[in-house]
Amino acid sequence: MNEFDKSLENQKTGLKHKKKTVTDADKKFYLRATGGVRSAENGGRSGRNASGRVKLLDSLKNEKLKKLRAKKTVYYKKSLFSSVSGNASQNGKYSISFLKGDYKRQLEVEDAGGKSFKRKRNVKLRQDIVSVSPAKVKDRDRFACPECGETASLRQLEEGCKGCGETSFITDIFPMCGSYYCTEASRLSVSDIVRVTAWCCALGAVIGIPAGIIKMVADMPQFITKEKIYEMIKSVFITPFEGAAIGFLGAVLIILGILIFDNVRRSPMIAKTDETRKKITLFMSKYDSDFSYDEFESRLIFLVQLMLYSDNKPALGAYRGTGAINHSIADSVYSGLTEFVKADEKFGICSVTVKVTMYDVYCFGGKPKEQKDTFTVTLERRGSVQPGSSEEAGDKECAKCGEHFDMTTNKKCPFCGHEYDMRDCDWTVTVFK
Repeated sequence: MNEFDKSLENQKTGLKHKKKTVTDADKKFYLRATGGVRSAENGGRSGRNASGRVKLLDSLKNEKLKKLRAKKTVYYKKSLFSSVSGNASQNGKYSISFLKGDYKRQLEVEDAGGKSFKRKRNVKLRQDIVSVSPAKVKDRDRFACPECGETASLRQLEEGCKGCGETSFITDIFPMCGSYYCTEASRLSVSDIVRVTAWCCALGAVIGIPAGIIKMVADMPQFITKEKIYEMIKSVFITPFEGAAIGFLGAVLIILGILIFDNVRRSPMIAKTDETRKKITLFMSKYDSDFSYDEFESRLIFLVQLMLYSDNKPALGAYRGTGAINHSIADSVYSGLTEFVKADEKFGICSVTVKVTMYDVYCFGGKPKEQKDTFTVTLERRGSVQPGSSEEAGDKECAKCGEHFDMTTNKKCPFCGHEYDMRDCDWTVTVFK
């Protein structure tokens, strides 16, 4: 073990007491929340137990489609023998489970002119499930109403939300889907392997029938006996099975070829992403003993998609850069590749720069098309500050007027105009290109 790995292992040792076990209840909630994901992806309403960030991103996606005058249809089909897996960690009073499942994602984007783009892709649907112990909730903690998204204290929500009048209890709010996104998976799922094998065997069997008849005619003797008739009939029935066996061997060769090609294609990506995980974990654990790379990755993909779908980036509290470009993107899927560039700390502000690769569907002039984009992203956050849950991180109580507002979408308090820096409480984008 080299010095780098030893140092990383020592950092991980100090974090072990923060790790949690994924429960069956979390896995069941993941499956239920997948219905909300399907609805949101197709322009419907996010799930009742979706966090404010999920609802914000889904609303921006729908607004973008309206501006592009495009329609998007997404269908998720669970892969054969797929099971929900992942890990969990404790972040203050919140327990966060990072879960994923294998799905076949079928996408269709149609522009205003009726031209369409279709794509099927094997993905891992990642969801962060946030839970909390009621005993740890304090009066000053604020949560979003599951119905309208209005933030208020738990006591106010129990008495009735000011926005919609609905009453909500802690069991109505948690567990919640803190965030979700898709990551490209292997080209072949278990369902694909079964399908390829079945088709090859069936093709071999179908080809074997005429082959057997031809063989029977070619071997037909001048004088036919009962024994010869039996052998000819036997050959006709055996050849389909022989063809199926040959088809099975052909399927094995095809599957092995695809898997080898996919492994060669993805190996460099996986190696770079693993290196990124190690380096960022090692860097951030110096300033934050509770740092979780899984949570950082969720924040990263959320912020990348926020940059892609928002047409008013300068107004966002989560963006402190310049030269923002609006993108005509109707759909975006995370490739799973994150490449480390650099990490630095100045005046208590931690800065991490990475390259993130996304598969984006553009819908601007001509037929919608998919493009592989690599964005350079710099995130900054005060190292001594530990972000809260996906729900409360953006909520800020103005020190000047006492009102609450969402720092993710506002640099200034909308009530009194006092300006704030989101880097003091959560990751903020300073470079996006």
